[in-house]
Amino acid sequence: MPWDPSQYHKFQAQRSEPFYDLLALVEVRPNLKVVDLGCGTGELTHKLANSLPGSDVIGIDSSLQMLEEATGFSGPGLRFERGDQARLTGEWDLIFSNAALHWSENHTELIPSLYGRLIAG
Repeated sequence: MPWDPSQYHKFQAQRSEPFYDLLALVEVRPNLKVVDLGCGTGELTHKLANSLPGSDVIGIDSSLQMLEEATGFSGPGLRFERGDQARLTGEWDLIFSNAALHWSENHTELIPSLYGRLIAG
C-alpha cells in the first residue's frame, strides 16, 4: 500500500500525542537495542532515539515513500530500514510502536512473536 508523506503529516499532532504517552513508560537505560515498528517519516523515531542516549535505534516501515523522508533523520545510533513488522527478526531490548500494529493481521500470532524477540530483562 503506497503512503503519501504529505497526507501522513496532516494528522501529525494527533498521531504524536500517544507517542509521548508511550515514551513516558520507557525505562531509560544506556545502550539499548531498539526497534520502532511503523516509523513513518521518522520524526518520532528521531525523538525516541534522542530520549535513549547511547542506544542503537532502527526505524522499520514497509513504505519506501515514508522511508525516503525518514532518512534525513539518520545519524549515529539511528537508521531506517524497509521491513514488515510481522516478520521482525533479531533480539531487542525495546520494541516500540506508536501506531502500526493495527495494520498487521493475525495478532494472536504477531504479539507473541514480537514478545519472543525481547531480550530478557
